[in-house]
Amino acid sequence: MNRIILASIGIMAVYFLVMGVVFPDALSQTEKRITSPFFITSQEIESISKGESFDFIIDAGITGSDSDMLILIIGFPDAKSFDGIKIKSSEFTQSPKFFEIGDEVKTYYPSDFKIAEYPLLHIFNMPNLIDKKPILQLEITPESLGEFRIFTKAKSAPFTDDSNFPKGGFVDEDNEFVEKKVILVD
Repeated sequence: MNRIILASIGIMAVYFLVMGVVFPDALSQTEKRITSPFFITSQEIESISKGESFDFIIDAGITGSDSDMLILIIGFPDAKSFDGIKIKSSEFTQSPKFFEIGDEVKTYYPSDFKIAEYPLLHIFNMPNLIDKKPILQLEITPESLGEFRIFTKAKSAPFTDDSNFPKGGFVDEDNEFVEKKVILVD
């Protein structure tokens, strides 16, 4: 009887050693997916008259490998609401999320929330294959005279140091880099 108990303890010890030490090390040596998002914005005009509209087109995608998610975030710091901002067309697979001033916004990592200081549009592709390059077309009618700024940034999951775009330039309220475009409204 003692031999059976000792053999059982020995087998269990070997099992836990293999499962706790050998397999995790072997699994950690698998290649990790690195994805980097990118986008190209198209803005054909630099100024408009008050009451006029313009189209703002964003071509997005990823490099590296397939991504669990591609997130495009567009901020409108000179807008008071989405009244003058419409989606004309979208090739993104998920419904857009509109955040008005004062709304609670998920920051995606480290899974915190913030309060929107200006209207934000979040739109997603889940999953986003490397050959999928969704396009978003907005029609924008600025509400007031002066500069109308548009901040654009992209994120891809899994989240790493490479999963944000752009990599430099103007910094937004999240202390992240954004591409800043400006239309003058006169």
